[in-house]
This record gives sequence, C-alpha cells and structure tokens, in this order.
Amino acid sequence: MRSKHLAAVTLAALSTVAASSAAHAATRKVCYEFLFNDQRYDCPVTGDPGVRQACQQKYMNFVTAADGDYSNPVGSYIELWDDDVNSNDEYIGTWVIGGTGQRCVTFEWEGAAYSKGEPNPDVYLKWKSKSRAPGGGPSVQAEQTNGSDYGDVSFVLSPFSNCAAGATCTFGGYHVVSDDALSERGGRAQILNSAAHMLTVYYTIMDNEPIEVAWPASGSSAQNRYQFQIEGDSGAGGPGNENRALMGQSTAHELGHLLQMQMFEQDDLINDCSLGGSGHSISGTEYESCATTEGWAGYVAAVSFWDPANALAAPSRMGFDYVDPDPASNTCANNAAIEGMVTRSFWDLDDGTSEAAVAPAVTADNLNASSTFIAQGWDVFPSGTADNQDFEGNNGDVHGVNLWDYYDNNTGRFTASKLRDTLLEHNCMEDQATN
Repeated sequence: MRSKHLAAVTLAALSTVAASSAAHAATRKVCYEFLFNDQRYDCPVTGDPGVRQACQQKYMNFVTAADGDYSNPVGSYIELWDDDVNSNDEYIGTWVIGGTGQRCVTFEWEGAAYSKGEPNPDVYLKWKSKSRAPGGGPSVQAEQTNGSDYGDVSFVLSPFSNCAAGATCTFGGYHVVSDDALSERGGRAQILNSAAHMLTVYYTIMDNEPIEVAWPASGSSAQNRYQFQIEGDSGAGGPGNENRALMGQSTAHELGHLLQMQMFEQDDLINDCSLGGSGHSISGTEYESCATTEGWAGYVAAVSFWDPANALAAPSRMGFDYVDPDPASNTCANNAAIEGMVTRSFWDLDDGTSEAAVAPAVTADNLNASSTFIAQGWDVFPSGTADNQDFEGNNGDVHGVNLWDYYDNNTGRFTASKLRDTLLEHNCMEDQATN
C-alpha cells in the first residue's frame, strides 16, 4: 500500500507568488484566448452527449492561419512578460489556463521588482510545453526523445502596449499555438491537452510529482510511474508508423498505466501481451494480465473524456463500444481475456446506468462507484509476487494481476455481492483465473 504524498497547487498560488512583492499596488487585468488546431478523432466533440470536455471545440475561419477545428488548451501553463526594447524582457508570472473561451489574469506592477520603474508594461504571453489539471496536482512536461524539455511558444511580436493601472488589457484575435495538428508542435499541444483531461479526473489521488512525456517516439508506452511516450510519424518528425497525438485516448491510456503504477508504488506492471505475438488489440484475445492491465488503461482513457454519470455517454475506441451490454463473444469464457471487455467491466462499475444481463452473461450491472474510488482499489493490493499481490506474475504466471485479484482485495471496500455481479459476472469476467 502506498503512502500518499499528494497536493493540489491552486491557480491562485501560481499568480500570488509572482506578485507577492507588490501586495498593495494597483492591479492590471490581461485577457486573451489561446487556441490549437485539433484533429483528435477518438474523443467526443462539441455536442456529443456525456462529454466532460470536447475535442474539436469550434471551427475557425482564419485570415492568417489555417481554417479548421480548434480547441482551447485548457490546463496549459502560460507566462506573462513585459517587452522591453532596450533591456532584457521581464518575467511577470505563471498561470494555468482554467477553462474554455477568453480567460483573464491579474497582476500588480508598481513597486514590483520586475517593473524596474517603468510606468506601464508592454505585455505579451508565452505558451509553455507543460500542462496539468486546472485544479492543481502533477504537471506533464513535453520532452524531446533525447530527454530535453521542449521550449515555449512566444508571442513577443504581438504585445499589448502600455497596459495601464486599473485597465483591462484585452488582446485582439487569438493566440494560436499551432495551426497544423499533424506537425510536431501541433501534436505536442494535443498530447498536453489530452493529458490535462485525464489529470482533471484523477489528480487528487495521484503523486504530486512531475510527469514527463517523450514525443514523437517510436511507439506509445509507459516507462515508469512518472514517464511515458507517444508515437509520432514522419510528418511530426518522429520514427513511428502513426501519429498517436491525434488519438486523445492514447495519451490518457498511457497515463492510466502511470496511475496504476503509482497506486502500486512500483515502476512496472505485469503485462504479458505475447499470446498473439507482440502488441495487443482491444478486441483480441490476450493473456489475462494483458487484458486486465490494458483494459484498465482503456477505462481510464474513457472516463477522461466521457462522464460515466451521464446515461447518454457513449465511449468507444477503434470500433469497440464500451457501453454495449452484449458481450463480445457468445461463449462467456471467451470474453475473459478480451481487453475491451475489461474496459467495459470497469466502466459498468463506474457508470450510473443499471443494465440488465445480456446472454451469455447472467447478472445485472448494479453498482455505481466513483472513478477515483475505483482507482484506489489498486492501492489496497499488498506488495509481492504471490496471488492477489501487486506484482503477481513476476514468477512466470502469464495471467498475473487480473480482475479476480481486484475483487479479492476490494470486497471490504464495495458491497461484495454487487462488486462480483458488476465487475465479474455482468461481462463474463468470472472465467478469468482465480489464482
């Protein structure tokens, strides 16, 4: 069981630190709107039912940038600077974009060290290659595959001149981080926004330690509890076969692995996906350790974009419907090793809809827990390699940690009969190995 070191750094804390030396000075307000070209295609869009926050939020018809679907980079770190012609520019403060549409920040100027006696600043903004949940928690920093951090996108060429005391200084137009979703920078913006989606759901139970994402990489995977990578193709400057920045659920999926590792307090998971060769698929048959580990991460990705409390939410991925009550196979035992069926089992444990059983399943979905409460079910696993322990399978058991292990460790946290009905029997998971 992990000893938690959690924290939620508020938006106010970021801005207060920057202005603490001028607590009694007149404030200025700066208003802006950031956008990035958004071509993510496996997440809900504006108007879809049950959406937590949409991808492709609005269509933009620009004069000087590419037309298309754009989104606000909610969760992104931004910096405010003063543009000085005859000296170095002055850093004013850091904020996190807290929501969609136009946003505003306030800061103090007179008497602050960064003012240097200048009567009014000429302010401009920078977008950082870093995001988090707007409410706080761990950040995700984008890195090149050589381990160096990506820099920022500066809008120094478009400052707001002479932002006066008591004024609201509103930038005209938009701050467009990228108008090419297929490029390296465009992919970076989409990855960081997808990460913020996941962290918004789970940040309160995650370690408050920085997370790093390497991009564009040769494949998507989790390296340890604080590092993962996302595949990028040649169009994004990467060595991979596809651009998985365009798959919002891909980033949230890898963060689902990090979440499970953090609950286990370890830097690896037993995840044997070698049954059908290398790799895994949502609808394919795998060893149970693979089906469970990958199915769990698929569930985390789903709840990062869709709200399980909304009966109309309809998450899916790669053609696999996560809310269809009809098991994938007509033979109950065949469902137990299918990754997508594990995702359905966790979704049913979370959603507010009580579904009747559909043959060959025999029991109804009759439990509704919260996403974070379900995730903390991994936290109660004892450490070790024996049955029901967090590294079971390290001794050669290809089925490793599976849903029976989750059930056995969590009967005291849930109503045991309902947990069995919903997690195991409603989706034919009871045929997974019991040891």
